[in-house]
Amino acid sequence: TIMLKPLLILATIVCSSVLLYSTLVADEDTAAQRQTIYTSTHVSFTLSDQWLRFFDSFEFAVPVIIIDNDLLGSILVGGKWDNSSRIVVAVEERYRNATITHSKRELEVVYYSKTRPDRDYWLFKRDNDTRTMLPFDLSSSSLVFWPTDVHTFLNDWNFSRFMECEVQLKRNDTGTRSIPLSFLSEMAKLRDFIKERKARLTLAGGSLLGWYRECSIIPHTTDIDFFIRAEEYSPAIKADLDDKKSPYKLFRIYGTPTDSYELSLNVKKAKAVNIDLFFLYTNKNESFVGGLAWYTRKKYKWSYPRITELCTADLLGHLFYVPCNTGDVLDMEYGDWRKDSASANFVWYKSHSNVKENGQFSKEEMKTMRAFG
Repeated sequence: TIMLKPLLILATIVCSSVLLYSTLVADEDTAAQRQTIYTSTHVSFTLSDQWLRFFDSFEFAVPVIIIDNDLLGSILVGGKWDNSSRIVVAVEERYRNATITHSKRELEVVYYSKTRPDRDYWLFKRDNDTRTMLPFDLSSSSLVFWPTDVHTFLNDWNFSRFMECEVQLKRNDTGTRSIPLSFLSEMAKLRDFIKERKARLTLAGGSLLGWYRECSIIPHTTDIDFFIRAEEYSPAIKADLDDKKSPYKLFRIYGTPTDSYELSLNVKKAKAVNIDLFFLYTNKNESFVGGLAWYTRKKYKWSYPRITELCTADLLGHLFYVPCNTGDVLDMEYGDWRKDSASANFVWYKSHSNVKENGQFSKEEMKTMRAFG
């Protein structure tokens, strides 16, 4: 017991000081093709007196949020930082014409606006760089603010580049929809549920096509498709979805976390809408998701161009993640995706242009799965 206490203290210090990095892919990508994941479990930190004095030297005239990734990373790991460099700060749009600082020190200012009745995210704009993020908690000292959970902030900022949709297929609005647009609020709740478990819910399949082509949900689509990158897998995702107290009914579990994993669920209070949650695997040549024909035990594979970056998107006022190379993904999956195809004519294991058989699960492996909840 005497020896254990110092060891625990030492472990705590190490965990709070070291910033671990992992990348989306194992092979050598250029820095521009990579997005870094900060995997520390540290939640919050407090600025030291030294850093507070440094920020006080700027004589800020309006509230600012420190969003400089290099600076925040340096503070966390206790690394060196060139204090003569410009600091990137975020300032609310309402202060666009105000004096930001009375100091002669140079700042790089990003203007942002918070959630509004028509959107559930914060919007950051700097020249041609637009980013969106879900709201995050702030800590402060006087007019200086910083993300309370800086690790999560750094993660989210790396995946925050905003992509616009473009209506390329106009429809007559008859009001007839298989999935009501009001269901988007439930999709956003699932997004938050998954994000609490350190993963990103990314639009996939027909849901991705609907956003990219129509800035909406395809009226005749009968389910919602998402994927989660396999490297973000956590046992808590399946366990918490399947918990009796969960707002979700997990009725299908196909594959394994390392092979063709797929979870199908619905919202208990909205059982008419099924949600398919695929896990996305990436190797040196491609990204892909898997599927299963239950009675034959056949596996199927849907291949995509390598998806190494995620961006953010607005789907009718709600933030979701999308592949940054969405156009290429849809080209491979649907071919001429600009033309509409009736959902009634769609066959899941052969209608996609990127699907092929991919082996078979054994009877023993099938025992770990679930076909009907």
